[in-house]
Amino acid sequence: MSTVVALPTNPSALTVGRVAELFLDSLANPNTLRGYATAVGKTAAKLGEDRPLATVTDDEVGEALESLWGQAAVGTWNARRAAVGSWLSWCRERHEAPAVPRWCKRLAYWDAGTARLLPRLLKGRCGGPVFTTHRRPGPGKVLGPRDTCPDTGLARLSYGQARALLDAHTAHRGPGTGWDLHEFRHSALTHLGEAGASLLLLMAKSRHKKPENVRRYFKPSDQALAEITGLLAPGDSRR
Repeated sequence: MSTVVALPTNPSALTVGRVAELFLDSLANPNTLRGYATAVGKTAAKLGEDRPLATVTDDEVGEALESLWGQAAVGTWNARRAAVGSWLSWCRERHEAPAVPRWCKRLAYWDAGTARLLPRLLKGRCGGPVFTTHRRPGPGKVLGPRDTCPDTGLARLSYGQARALLDAHTAHRGPGTGWDLHEFRHSALTHLGEAGASLLLLMAKSRHKKPENVRRYFKPSDQALAEITGLLAPGDSRR
């Protein structure tokens, strides 16, 4: 849980550096603090730590992010952008502050294999859903514009269809023995939990109303368990 920190009431005392320090001090989770400290600290230094926060513009924030991590890996860019966005949102709840500009967008991640397959999947399409069915919807089925490809008229692939296709292409011992699309839900919650996400955030992400339902999905790896066990015995574990 975050610590409640009051900002100074004197506008001249609300410098970029001071507000960055107060924000980081409000973070109780050490994993979050460790990840945010780099992004917030470097961005504050780039903007000018002695500047009044109210004088910083949205575009300056975006330019600072581009300068610091514009050439970084997609995962690094998204993480740094998200951290700075959280910092500035926290500031705006308490005082006048800039925001990450809209042109400074979050990037989607594709590995090399996906990138090579993507053109075959899109087949020249430049809008609409990425995954579509192989036929147009029937006359009795009404779909919204977001669920229909504007170029081909094909409908968005439903969850049930995607689940059946995944099983069909990965099954080795007959129908129902392949990968289950639902397993990706387990993996996502596990990775979020290992990254330090709280139970409330996991519940919000998975849309579960009961904590015990989320626990079924969270299966930490041996490495994650070893790391948390190491907290009980800092230093050389052989002593």
